[in-house]
Amino acid sequence: MMSPSKNGQTTRRRKGSKKPSAMVCCKGARVVRAGGSLPERVSRKINSCPEQETPELSTKQRSLEAAWLEYQTVDRAQGNTCELTSTRPIPAMEQNKHTIIAIDVSKDTLEALSSKRSFCVPNANEGLSELLKYIATIETPMIVFEATGGYERTLMEALANKGIPFARLNPARIRYFAKSEGVKAETGPIDARMIMRFAQQKNIQADSPAHPVRKKIAALLDRRNHLSSTLTQEKNRLQSSPKTIHGSIKRLSKVLEKELAAIQKQIRELVKSETKLNQQVEIAKSVIGVGEITAWTILCCLSEIETLSRNQIVALTGIAPYNNDSGKSKKKRQIQKETANPGR
Repeated sequence: MMSPSKNGQTTRRRKGSKKPSAMVCCKGARVVRAGGSLPERVSRKINSCPEQETPELSTKQRSLEAAWLEYQTVDRAQGNTCELTSTRPIPAMEQNKHTIIAIDVSKDTLEALSSKRSFCVPNANEGLSELLKYIATIETPMIVFEATGGYERTLMEALANKGIPFARLNPARIRYFAKSEGVKAETGPIDARMIMRFAQQKNIQADSPAHPVRKKIAALLDRRNHLSSTLTQEKNRLQSSPKTIHGSIKRLSKVLEKELAAIQKQIRELVKSETKLNQQVEIAKSVIGVGEITAWTILCCLSEIETLSRNQIVALTGIAPYNNDSGKSKKKRQIQKETANPGR
């Protein structure tokens, strides 16, 4: 049977076969509504969640729902269970029972702010020691800070070792929140104050502690990406460079390939050392289109896949299409421009 397509071409379909699944075309992305995106399919496999029918929503319901979810699911590890297709009323937020300490993290300093005092310490071992001594005097503290491209990792490790709850926030949300409050200036104390007010108003929940083995694998995957990018650059350079430097490029490429192989071997050994992770990797690889690198990345860099619903995972990874309607105007749905990944 011949069926016309939008561009005038025709596609052949066998008699009696099912109609192809509807697709939603997004700006720079294509989301399959029936099969689901890659994180969604892996999440469904790992959590063994049965396929659920998506209820039909009115335009008003979809708009309200999208606005709520854009607000609620962009940050990681939030405790509410609101789903992308839910039509339930928005639950009232409970008051945060922790004493919030906001920290603006930079390369050299940590600007701390609590309800009692504000101070600045170096982003180094001596500064962290002073900060931890102060935190020890606070009852039920929770530390909140922005993701800053890796400068916050030392702070995270120090807090995790002491068992102090913390939440790493998407910096884009803090900046938008500051703009909504009419704050245009950016300094360490101002940013710390905005982080504090944001955490108090949005009822931020503490992040789940990272598993040591998965944390190591995530670091190795990060290094693998660096080496892989460099290797690709060298191979491209070989095609457009003079023959005088070809020998140097080939020698460096061999070193990079050897190092990549060593890192992948190390990751495989770490995966096999943990039974649960090894089983989850095999389950993820059973999904069509998922290899071991993709499985490692999803399970070790997207730990929320075990706790969030498949629709929340799609929203978290930034590939959920959101409505862009206003009155009679029905614009193309777009995926999230700023991803929720806070620089892991």
